[in-house]
Amino acid sequence: YLTAFREVELIGAWYCRLETENREDPKPLIDLKPTLDLAHWFHGLAVFRETGSTRPIANLIKREEERLRREAVSAGNDVQLHRRATTLEQYVDRFGQYAFASASGLPLELGKVARWLSDHFAKFAETETGRRLPLADELALQFFTEAERVALRDRPSRRGNWKNSIALDWDELQRQATLIDEYFEKEQYALGVGLLREWVISWLMWRSGARTASVAGDAVGSDDGKPSECPRRQATVSRSRWLDYGERKPFERWLGSMQSLVQDEAARAWIDLTEEELKFLRFWSQLSDSLRNTFHHHGMREESLEDPPPTLDDVRRYWQRLKRDEIDPPKIARGQYRLLVCHIGLTPGVFYWAVRHAEPDRILAICSERSSPTIDEVLERTGSQPEVMRLEMQDVFGGVDEFEPLMQRAARWLFEASEIVVCRTGGTSVMGALSSALSRRARESFGRPTYEFLLIDRDRTDRQREAAWQSAAIYWLGSPPQQKPIKGAAVDKEEIR
Repeated sequence: YLTAFREVELIGAWYCRLETENREDPKPLIDLKPTLDLAHWFHGLAVFRETGSTRPIANLIKREEERLRREAVSAGNDVQLHRRATTLEQYVDRFGQYAFASASGLPLELGKVARWLSDHFAKFAETETGRRLPLADELALQFFTEAERVALRDRPSRRGNWKNSIALDWDELQRQATLIDEYFEKEQYALGVGLLREWVISWLMWRSGARTASVAGDAVGSDDGKPSECPRRQATVSRSRWLDYGERKPFERWLGSMQSLVQDEAARAWIDLTEEELKFLRFWSQLSDSLRNTFHHHGMREESLEDPPPTLDDVRRYWQRLKRDEIDPPKIARGQYRLLVCHIGLTPGVFYWAVRHAEPDRILAICSERSSPTIDEVLERTGSQPEVMRLEMQDVFGGVDEFEPLMQRAARWLFEASEIVVCRTGGTSVMGALSSALSRRARESFGRPTYEFLLIDRDRTDRQREAAWQSAAIYWLGSPPQQKPIKGAAVDKEEIR
Protein backbone atom coordinates (compact mmCIF):
# COMPACT_ATOMS: atom_id res chain seq x y z
CA TYR A 1 0.00 0.00 0.00
CA LEU A 2 2.71 2.48 0.99
CA THR A 3 4.95 1.84 -1.98
CA ALA A 4 2.34 1.22 -4.70
CA PHE A 5 -0.32 3.80 -3.83
CA ARG A 6 1.37 6.33 -1.57
CA GLU A 7 4.72 6.28 -3.45
CA VAL A 8 6.65 5.99 -0.18
CA GLU A 9 10.21 4.74 -0.59
CA LEU A 10 10.77 1.52 1.35
CA ILE A 11 14.28 1.56 2.77
CA GLY A 12 14.11 -1.87 4.36
CA ALA A 13 11.99 -4.57 5.99
CA TRP A 14 13.37 -7.33 8.23
CA TYR A 15 12.11 -10.44 9.95
CA CYS A 16 13.50 -12.16 13.02
CA ARG A 17 12.02 -15.19 14.79
CA LEU A 18 12.37 -14.37 18.45
CA GLU A 19 9.86 -16.89 19.78
CA THR A 20 12.25 -19.76 20.39
CA GLU A 21 12.87 -21.84 23.56
CA ASN A 22 16.62 -21.32 23.53
CA ARG A 23 16.97 -17.60 23.86
CA GLU A 24 20.78 -17.79 23.96
CA ASP A 25 21.01 -18.85 20.28
CA PRO A 26 21.73 -16.03 17.82
CA LYS A 27 18.65 -14.91 15.89
CA PRO A 28 19.42 -13.85 12.30
CA LEU A 29 17.70 -10.82 10.85
CA ILE A 30 16.24 -11.74 7.46
CA ASP A 31 16.09 -8.94 4.86
CA LEU A 32 12.63 -9.10 3.28
CA LYS A 33 13.14 -6.21 0.86
CA PRO A 34 14.29 -8.40 -2.08
CA THR A 35 11.08 -10.42 -1.75
CA LEU A 36 8.99 -7.26 -1.66
CA ASP A 37 10.93 -5.87 -4.62
CA LEU A 38 10.27 -9.08 -6.50
CA ALA A 39 6.53 -8.42 -6.29
CA HIS A 40 7.09 -5.04 -7.95
CA TRP A 41 9.20 -6.66 -10.65
CA PHE A 42 6.51 -9.22 -11.36
CA HIS A 43 4.01 -6.39 -11.57
CA GLY A 44 6.28 -4.49 -13.97
CA LEU A 45 6.68 -7.56 -16.15
CA ALA A 46 2.92 -8.17 -16.12
CA VAL A 47 2.26 -4.57 -17.22
CA PHE A 48 4.84 -5.01 -19.97
CA ARG A 49 3.22 -8.18 -21.27
CA GLU A 50 -0.29 -6.73 -21.10
CA THR A 51 0.35 -3.24 -22.47
CA GLY A 52 3.85 -3.22 -23.96
CA SER A 53 4.92 -0.48 -21.54
CA THR A 54 8.28 -0.80 -19.81
CA ARG A 55 7.77 2.34 -17.73
CA PRO A 56 7.21 0.44 -14.39
CA ILE A 57 10.45 -1.52 -14.98
CA ALA A 58 12.32 1.69 -15.79
CA ASN A 59 11.02 3.28 -12.59
CA LEU A 60 12.20 0.33 -10.48
CA ILE A 61 15.71 0.52 -11.92
CA LYS A 62 15.67 4.31 -11.57
CA ARG A 63 15.04 4.00 -7.83
CA GLU A 64 18.00 1.68 -7.45
CA GLU A 65 20.20 3.98 -9.51
CA GLU A 66 19.25 6.96 -7.31
CA ARG A 67 19.97 4.92 -4.16
CA LEU A 68 23.44 4.05 -5.45
CA ARG A 69 24.09 7.70 -6.28
CA ARG A 70 23.19 8.71 -2.74
CA GLU A 71 25.43 6.01 -1.29
CA ALA A 72 28.27 7.09 -3.55
CA VAL A 73 27.97 10.69 -2.43
CA SER A 74 27.77 9.63 1.24
CA ALA A 75 30.94 7.57 0.73
CA GLY A 76 32.89 10.52 -0.60
CA ASN A 77 31.85 10.02 -4.25
CA ASP A 78 32.89 6.39 -4.33
CA VAL A 79 33.92 5.59 -7.94
CA GLN A 80 32.72 2.00 -7.92
CA LEU A 81 29.27 2.97 -6.66
CA HIS A 82 29.00 5.68 -9.34
CA ARG A 83 29.98 3.15 -12.03
CA ARG A 84 27.29 0.75 -10.85
CA ALA A 85 24.77 3.59 -10.93
CA THR A 86 25.88 4.57 -14.46
CA THR A 87 25.34 0.99 -15.63
CA LEU A 88 21.80 1.07 -14.27
CA GLU A 89 21.25 4.49 -15.87
CA GLN A 90 21.80 2.94 -19.30
CA TYR A 91 19.00 0.45 -18.61
CA VAL A 92 16.72 3.25 -17.39
CA ASP A 93 17.30 5.17 -20.64
CA ARG A 94 16.70 2.12 -22.83
CA PHE A 95 13.54 1.09 -21.00
CA GLY A 96 12.29 4.66 -21.34
CA GLN A 97 12.96 4.55 -25.09
CA TYR A 98 11.14 1.24 -25.34
CA ALA A 99 8.09 2.63 -23.52
CA PHE A 100 8.03 5.71 -25.78
CA ALA A 101 8.41 3.77 -29.05
CA SER A 102 5.79 1.19 -28.06
CA ALA A 103 3.23 3.80 -26.99
CA SER A 104 3.88 5.85 -30.14
CA GLY A 105 3.63 3.00 -32.66
CA LEU A 106 7.21 3.36 -33.96
CA PRO A 107 8.23 -0.13 -35.16
CA LEU A 108 11.80 0.65 -36.22
CA GLU A 109 12.69 2.64 -33.09
CA LEU A 110 11.06 -0.08 -31.00
CA GLY A 111 12.95 -2.80 -32.85
CA LYS A 112 16.25 -1.03 -32.30
CA VAL A 113 15.90 -0.60 -28.53
CA ALA A 114 14.37 -4.10 -28.17
CA ARG A 115 17.47 -5.48 -29.92
CA TRP A 116 19.72 -3.71 -27.41
CA LEU A 117 17.70 -4.86 -24.41
CA SER A 118 17.50 -8.44 -25.68
CA ASP A 119 21.28 -8.48 -26.10
CA HIS A 120 22.08 -6.82 -22.74
CA PHE A 121 19.33 -7.48 -20.24
CA ALA A 122 20.63 -10.94 -19.37
CA LYS A 123 23.66 -9.14 -17.90
CA PHE A 124 21.31 -7.30 -15.56
CA ALA A 125 21.07 -10.44 -13.41
CA GLU A 126 24.82 -10.15 -12.86
CA THR A 127 24.63 -6.62 -11.45
CA GLU A 128 24.43 -5.88 -7.74
CA THR A 129 20.74 -5.09 -8.14
CA GLY A 130 20.12 -8.31 -10.03
CA ARG A 131 21.95 -10.46 -7.50
CA ARG A 132 19.74 -9.06 -4.75
CA LEU A 133 16.58 -10.19 -6.56
CA PRO A 134 15.18 -13.71 -6.18
CA LEU A 135 14.50 -15.32 -9.57
CA ALA A 136 16.55 -12.65 -11.38
CA ASP A 137 17.47 -15.09 -14.15
CA GLU A 138 13.80 -16.02 -14.64
CA LEU A 139 12.83 -12.35 -14.85
CA ALA A 140 15.52 -11.72 -17.45
CA LEU A 141 14.39 -14.74 -19.49
CA GLN A 142 10.75 -13.65 -19.43
CA PHE A 143 11.64 -10.17 -20.62
CA PHE A 144 14.01 -11.49 -23.27
CA THR A 145 11.27 -13.76 -24.66
CA GLU A 146 8.81 -10.87 -24.98
CA ALA A 147 11.28 -8.29 -26.34
CA GLU A 148 12.78 -10.67 -28.89
CA ARG A 149 9.41 -10.89 -30.66
CA VAL A 150 9.66 -7.27 -31.82
CA ALA A 151 13.45 -6.81 -31.88
CA LEU A 152 15.28 -6.14 -35.12
CA ARG A 153 16.97 -9.23 -36.48
CA ASP A 154 20.38 -7.51 -36.61
CA ARG A 155 21.89 -4.63 -34.74
CA PRO A 156 21.56 -1.46 -36.86
CA SER A 157 24.69 0.25 -38.05
CA ARG A 158 26.21 2.95 -35.87
CA ARG A 159 27.42 4.90 -38.92
CA GLY A 160 25.28 7.62 -40.43
CA ASN A 161 21.50 7.24 -40.27
CA TRP A 162 20.98 3.86 -38.60
CA LYS A 163 17.65 3.37 -40.39
CA ASN A 164 19.45 3.16 -43.74
CA SER A 165 20.97 -0.14 -42.60
CA ILE A 166 17.56 -1.80 -42.16
CA ALA A 167 16.45 -3.89 -45.11
CA LEU A 168 12.84 -4.30 -46.18
CA ASP A 169 12.53 -8.05 -46.50
CA TRP A 170 10.12 -10.79 -45.46
CA ASP A 171 11.59 -11.03 -41.96
CA GLU A 172 11.14 -7.30 -41.35
CA LEU A 173 7.55 -7.41 -42.58
CA GLN A 174 6.81 -10.33 -40.29
CA ARG A 175 8.39 -8.56 -37.32
CA GLN A 176 6.16 -5.53 -37.90
CA ALA A 177 3.16 -7.83 -38.40
CA THR A 178 3.81 -9.29 -34.94
CA LEU A 179 3.70 -5.80 -33.47
CA ILE A 180 0.47 -4.98 -35.30
CA ASP A 181 -1.13 -8.14 -33.92
CA GLU A 182 -0.01 -7.21 -30.42
CA TYR A 183 -1.57 -3.76 -30.73
CA PHE A 184 -4.86 -5.32 -31.82
CA GLU A 185 -4.77 -7.95 -29.07
CA LYS A 186 -4.12 -5.25 -26.46
CA GLU A 187 -7.00 -3.21 -27.94
CA GLN A 188 -4.66 -0.39 -28.91
CA TYR A 189 -6.62 0.01 -32.11
CA ALA A 190 -5.41 3.46 -33.17
CA LEU A 191 -1.79 2.24 -33.14
CA GLY A 192 -2.65 -1.03 -34.88
CA VAL A 193 -4.65 0.67 -37.64
CA GLY A 194 -2.02 3.34 -38.26
CA LEU A 195 0.85 0.87 -38.43
CA LEU A 196 -1.15 -1.55 -40.58
CA ARG A 197 -1.71 1.19 -43.15
CA GLU A 198 2.04 1.83 -43.36
CA TRP A 199 2.66 -1.93 -43.47
CA VAL A 200 0.50 -2.29 -46.59
CA ILE A 201 2.55 0.41 -48.36
CA SER A 202 5.79 -1.34 -47.35
CA TRP A 203 4.38 -4.68 -48.47
CA LEU A 204 3.54 -3.24 -51.89
CA MET A 205 7.07 -1.84 -52.18
CA TRP A 206 8.49 -5.23 -51.23
CA ARG A 207 6.26 -7.03 -53.72
CA SER A 208 7.28 -4.56 -56.40
CA GLY A 209 10.97 -5.00 -55.62
CA ALA A 210 10.58 -8.76 -55.24
CA ARG A 211 9.09 -9.45 -58.66
CA THR A 212 12.43 -10.17 -60.28
CA ALA A 213 13.01 -12.89 -57.68
CA SER A 214 9.50 -14.29 -57.88
CA VAL A 215 8.11 -17.10 -59.98
CA ALA A 216 4.66 -15.68 -60.63
CA GLY A 217 4.30 -15.29 -56.88
CA ASP A 218 3.83 -19.04 -56.37
CA ALA A 219 5.68 -21.46 -54.14
CA VAL A 220 8.10 -23.73 -55.98
CA GLY A 221 7.85 -27.44 -55.45
CA SER A 222 10.78 -29.19 -53.79
CA ASP A 223 12.13 -32.68 -54.27
CA ASP A 224 10.15 -34.06 -51.34
CA GLY A 225 6.87 -32.82 -52.79
CA LYS A 226 6.42 -30.11 -50.16
CA PRO A 227 6.24 -26.46 -51.16
CA SER A 228 9.58 -24.79 -50.61
CA GLU A 229 10.09 -21.20 -49.58
CA CYS A 230 8.79 -18.77 -52.19
CA PRO A 231 11.75 -17.07 -53.95
CA ARG A 232 9.93 -13.76 -53.48
CA ARG A 233 10.47 -14.08 -49.73
CA GLN A 234 14.22 -14.05 -50.30
CA ALA A 235 14.05 -10.64 -51.99
CA THR A 236 15.13 -7.41 -50.36
CA VAL A 237 14.21 -3.83 -51.19
CA SER A 238 17.01 -1.24 -51.15
CA ARG A 239 18.10 -0.58 -47.58
CA SER A 240 18.34 3.17 -48.06
CA ARG A 241 15.25 3.86 -50.18
CA TRP A 242 12.18 2.15 -48.77
CA LEU A 243 11.77 4.73 -46.00
CA ASP A 244 12.21 7.68 -48.35
CA TYR A 245 9.03 9.75 -48.67
CA GLY A 246 9.55 10.13 -52.41
CA GLU A 247 9.68 6.34 -52.77
CA ARG A 248 6.66 5.60 -50.59
CA LYS A 249 4.40 8.33 -51.92
CA PRO A 250 3.82 6.81 -55.41
CA PHE A 251 2.62 3.56 -53.81
CA GLU A 252 0.31 5.46 -51.47
CA ARG A 253 -0.96 7.48 -54.43
CA TRP A 254 -1.55 4.31 -56.43
CA LEU A 255 -3.53 2.81 -53.56
CA GLY A 256 -5.59 5.99 -53.43
CA SER A 257 -6.40 5.72 -57.12
CA MET A 258 -7.34 2.06 -56.67
CA GLN A 259 -9.58 3.00 -53.75
CA SER A 260 -11.52 5.34 -56.05
CA LEU A 261 -12.46 2.35 -58.21
CA VAL A 262 -14.45 0.89 -55.34
CA GLN A 263 -16.31 4.14 -54.81
CA ASP A 264 -16.85 5.09 -58.47
CA GLU A 265 -19.13 2.77 -60.45
CA ALA A 266 -18.28 4.47 -63.75
CA ALA A 267 -14.56 3.98 -63.10
CA ARG A 268 -15.05 0.28 -62.24
CA ALA A 269 -16.63 -0.26 -65.63
CA TRP A 270 -13.33 0.61 -67.35
CA ILE A 271 -11.45 -2.30 -65.78
CA ASP A 272 -12.43 -5.92 -65.29
CA LEU A 273 -11.62 -6.45 -61.61
CA THR A 274 -11.61 -9.94 -60.15
CA GLU A 275 -13.48 -10.65 -56.93
CA GLU A 276 -10.16 -11.01 -55.09
CA GLU A 277 -8.98 -7.63 -56.37
CA LEU A 278 -12.23 -6.02 -55.26
CA LYS A 279 -11.77 -7.53 -51.77
CA PHE A 280 -8.30 -6.03 -51.53
CA LEU A 281 -9.56 -2.60 -52.60
CA ARG A 282 -12.46 -2.75 -50.14
CA PHE A 283 -9.99 -3.71 -47.40
CA TRP A 284 -7.79 -0.72 -48.23
CA SER A 285 -10.80 1.60 -48.34
CA GLN A 286 -12.00 0.40 -44.93
CA LEU A 287 -8.51 0.65 -43.45
CA SER A 288 -7.29 3.97 -44.83
CA ASP A 289 -10.58 5.85 -45.02
CA SER A 290 -13.07 4.48 -42.52
CA LEU A 291 -10.90 3.14 -39.67
CA ARG A 292 -7.93 5.47 -39.91
CA ASN A 293 -10.09 8.58 -39.96
CA THR A 294 -12.30 7.19 -37.20
CA PHE A 295 -9.43 6.63 -34.78
CA HIS A 296 -6.99 9.34 -35.75
CA HIS A 297 -9.56 12.13 -35.52
CA HIS A 298 -10.07 10.96 -31.92
CA GLY A 299 -13.85 11.05 -32.04
CA MET A 300 -14.02 14.68 -33.18
CA ARG A 301 -16.99 13.91 -35.41
CA GLU A 302 -20.74 13.87 -35.06
CA GLU A 303 -20.87 10.06 -35.08
CA SER A 304 -20.57 8.41 -31.69
CA LEU A 305 -17.87 5.75 -31.21
CA GLU A 306 -18.54 3.88 -27.97
CA ASP A 307 -17.54 0.42 -29.23
CA PRO A 308 -15.07 -0.81 -31.86
CA PRO A 309 -16.56 -0.19 -35.33
CA PRO A 310 -17.81 -3.28 -37.21
CA THR A 311 -15.34 -2.64 -40.04
CA LEU A 312 -12.51 -3.40 -37.62
CA ASP A 313 -13.44 -7.10 -37.57
CA ASP A 314 -13.57 -7.18 -41.38
CA VAL A 315 -10.13 -5.58 -41.64
CA ARG A 316 -8.63 -7.93 -39.06
CA ARG A 317 -9.99 -11.01 -40.83
CA TYR A 318 -8.52 -9.92 -44.15
CA TRP A 319 -5.27 -8.99 -42.41
CA GLN A 320 -4.76 -12.60 -41.34
CA ARG A 321 -4.44 -13.59 -45.01
CA LEU A 322 -2.48 -10.52 -46.05
CA LYS A 323 0.26 -10.92 -43.43
CA ARG A 324 0.88 -14.47 -44.67
CA ASP A 325 1.36 -13.07 -48.19
CA GLU A 326 -1.53 -15.14 -49.53
CA ILE A 327 -2.88 -12.21 -51.55
CA ASP A 328 -1.67 -10.51 -54.70
CA PRO A 329 -2.20 -6.77 -55.18
CA PRO A 330 -4.51 -5.79 -58.06
CA LYS A 331 -2.81 -6.12 -61.42
CA ILE A 332 -4.06 -2.84 -62.84
CA ALA A 333 -1.84 -1.00 -65.25
CA ARG A 334 -0.68 2.37 -64.09
CA GLY A 335 -1.03 5.48 -66.23
CA GLN A 336 0.90 5.52 -69.49
CA TYR A 337 0.25 8.97 -70.93
CA ARG A 338 1.20 12.57 -70.33
CA LEU A 339 -2.07 14.44 -70.47
CA LEU A 340 -2.32 18.17 -71.18
CA VAL A 341 -5.39 20.04 -69.92
CA CYS A 342 -5.73 23.34 -71.73
CA HIS A 343 -8.56 25.87 -72.02
CA ILE A 344 -8.55 27.41 -75.48
CA GLY A 345 -9.67 30.95 -76.16
CA LEU A 346 -9.41 33.06 -79.28
CA THR A 347 -5.60 33.43 -79.20
CA PRO A 348 -4.25 30.23 -80.79
CA GLY A 349 -0.69 31.00 -79.72
CA VAL A 350 -1.47 30.02 -76.13
CA PHE A 351 -2.54 26.53 -77.15
CA TYR A 352 0.36 26.27 -79.60
CA TRP A 353 3.00 26.99 -76.96
CA ALA A 354 1.27 24.85 -74.36
CA VAL A 355 1.58 21.89 -76.73
CA ARG A 356 5.17 22.74 -77.63
CA HIS A 357 6.25 23.00 -74.00
CA ALA A 358 4.28 20.02 -72.65
CA GLU A 359 4.66 17.58 -75.58
CA PRO A 360 1.59 15.60 -74.45
CA ASP A 361 0.40 12.20 -75.60
CA ARG A 362 -3.20 13.23 -75.03
CA ILE A 363 -5.00 16.56 -74.73
CA LEU A 364 -8.19 17.51 -72.94
CA ALA A 365 -9.11 20.66 -74.88
CA ILE A 366 -11.64 22.88 -73.08
CA CYS A 367 -13.06 24.99 -75.87
CA SER A 368 -16.11 26.76 -77.26
CA GLU A 369 -17.81 26.26 -80.58
CA ARG A 370 -15.90 29.29 -81.83
CA SER A 371 -12.44 28.25 -80.61
CA SER A 372 -12.72 24.53 -81.44
CA PRO A 373 -11.63 24.85 -85.11
CA THR A 374 -8.26 26.29 -84.08
CA ILE A 375 -7.25 22.98 -82.45
CA ASP A 376 -6.51 21.18 -85.72
CA GLU A 377 -4.66 24.22 -87.11
CA VAL A 378 -2.44 24.42 -84.03
CA LEU A 379 -1.61 20.72 -84.02
CA GLU A 380 -0.72 20.87 -87.70
CA ARG A 381 1.70 23.70 -86.97
CA THR A 382 3.32 21.84 -84.07
CA GLY A 383 3.77 18.70 -86.15
CA SER A 384 2.59 16.55 -83.24
CA GLN A 385 -0.25 14.04 -83.30
CA PRO A 386 -1.60 13.62 -79.78
CA GLU A 387 -5.07 12.24 -79.16
CA VAL A 388 -7.53 15.04 -78.48
CA MET A 389 -10.80 15.02 -76.56
CA ARG A 390 -12.77 18.21 -77.07
CA LEU A 391 -14.68 19.36 -73.98
CA GLU A 392 -16.83 21.91 -75.75
CA MET A 393 -18.75 24.33 -73.54
CA GLN A 394 -21.96 26.00 -74.66
CA ASP A 395 -21.59 28.93 -72.25
CA VAL A 396 -17.93 29.73 -71.57
CA PHE A 397 -18.86 32.69 -69.34
CA GLY A 398 -21.29 31.07 -66.91
CA GLY A 399 -21.81 27.40 -67.74
CA VAL A 400 -20.83 25.88 -64.41
CA ASP A 401 -23.75 23.44 -64.71
CA GLU A 402 -21.88 21.88 -67.66
CA PHE A 403 -18.95 20.80 -65.44
CA GLU A 404 -20.23 17.43 -64.21
CA PRO A 405 -21.06 15.81 -67.59
CA LEU A 406 -17.80 17.10 -69.07
CA MET A 407 -15.84 15.73 -66.10
CA GLN A 408 -17.55 12.35 -66.50
CA ARG A 409 -16.45 12.28 -70.13
CA ALA A 410 -12.86 13.14 -69.18
CA ALA A 411 -12.60 10.83 -66.14
CA ARG A 412 -11.17 7.83 -67.95
CA TRP A 413 -8.42 9.86 -69.58
CA LEU A 414 -7.54 11.33 -66.20
CA PHE A 415 -7.28 7.84 -64.73
CA GLU A 416 -5.19 6.49 -67.61
CA ALA A 417 -2.68 9.36 -67.47
CA SER A 418 0.71 8.93 -65.83
CA GLU A 419 0.87 12.67 -65.16
CA ILE A 420 -1.33 15.67 -65.89
CA VAL A 421 0.03 19.03 -67.05
CA VAL A 422 -2.40 21.94 -66.82
CA CYS A 423 -1.98 25.21 -68.70
CA ARG A 424 -3.53 28.00 -66.64
CA THR A 425 -3.33 30.62 -69.43
CA GLY A 426 -6.05 31.40 -71.96
CA GLY A 427 -9.82 31.07 -72.21
CA THR A 428 -12.35 32.46 -69.74
CA SER A 429 -12.54 32.27 -65.95
CA VAL A 430 -15.19 29.55 -66.13
CA MET A 431 -13.01 27.48 -68.48
CA GLY A 432 -10.16 27.90 -66.00
CA ALA A 433 -12.44 26.73 -63.18
CA LEU A 434 -13.24 23.57 -65.15
CA SER A 435 -9.55 22.84 -65.70
CA SER A 436 -8.99 23.26 -61.94
CA ALA A 437 -11.82 20.81 -61.23
CA LEU A 438 -10.31 18.28 -63.64
CA SER A 439 -6.89 18.68 -62.04
CA ARG A 440 -8.37 18.19 -58.56
CA ARG A 441 -10.27 15.08 -59.66
CA ALA A 442 -7.11 13.55 -61.12
CA ARG A 443 -5.13 14.29 -57.99
CA GLU A 444 -7.65 13.42 -55.28
CA SER A 445 -9.66 10.62 -56.88
CA PHE A 446 -7.03 8.91 -59.03
CA GLY A 447 -3.82 9.87 -57.25
CA ARG A 448 -2.26 11.28 -60.40
CA PRO A 449 0.55 13.85 -60.11
CA THR A 450 -0.52 17.20 -61.52
CA TYR A 451 1.64 20.13 -62.63
CA GLU A 452 0.41 23.60 -63.52
CA PHE A 453 2.06 26.35 -65.52
CA LEU A 454 1.47 29.79 -66.99
CA LEU A 455 2.63 31.09 -70.35
CA ILE A 456 4.20 34.55 -70.21
CA ASP A 457 4.02 36.87 -73.23
CA ARG A 458 4.87 40.47 -72.35
CA ASP A 459 3.57 41.97 -75.62
CA ARG A 460 0.34 43.94 -75.82
CA THR A 461 -2.86 41.99 -76.51
CA ASP A 462 -3.22 43.37 -80.04
CA ARG A 463 0.36 42.36 -80.91
CA GLN A 464 -0.26 38.89 -79.44
CA ARG A 465 -3.14 38.45 -81.87
CA GLU A 466 -1.05 39.69 -84.81
CA ALA A 467 1.96 37.51 -83.95
CA ALA A 468 0.20 34.55 -82.41
CA TRP A 469 3.06 32.10 -82.94
CA GLN A 470 5.87 34.06 -81.32
CA SER A 471 7.61 32.45 -78.38
CA ALA A 472 6.15 32.49 -74.87
CA ALA A 473 8.06 31.72 -71.66
CA ILE A 474 6.78 29.07 -69.29
CA TYR A 475 6.30 29.65 -65.56
CA TRP A 476 5.71 26.59 -63.41
CA LEU A 477 3.38 26.97 -60.44
CA GLY A 478 5.34 24.71 -58.12
CA SER A 479 7.69 21.93 -59.09
CA PRO A 480 7.80 21.08 -62.82
CA PRO A 481 7.55 17.54 -64.18
CA GLN A 482 10.49 15.86 -65.82
CA GLN A 483 10.62 17.94 -68.97
CA LYS A 484 10.99 16.56 -72.45
CA PRO A 485 13.31 18.69 -74.63
CA ILE A 486 11.40 21.22 -76.72
CA LYS A 487 11.89 20.65 -80.42
CA GLY A 488 12.75 23.40 -82.89
CA ALA A 489 15.70 25.81 -83.03
CA ALA A 490 13.52 28.93 -82.96
CA VAL A 491 11.97 28.14 -79.58
CA ASP A 492 12.60 30.44 -76.63
CA LYS A 493 13.74 27.97 -73.95
CA GLU A 494 13.65 30.35 -70.99
CA GLU A 495 11.96 28.76 -68.00
CA ILE A 496 11.03 30.71 -64.88
CA ARG A 497 10.65 28.26 -61.99
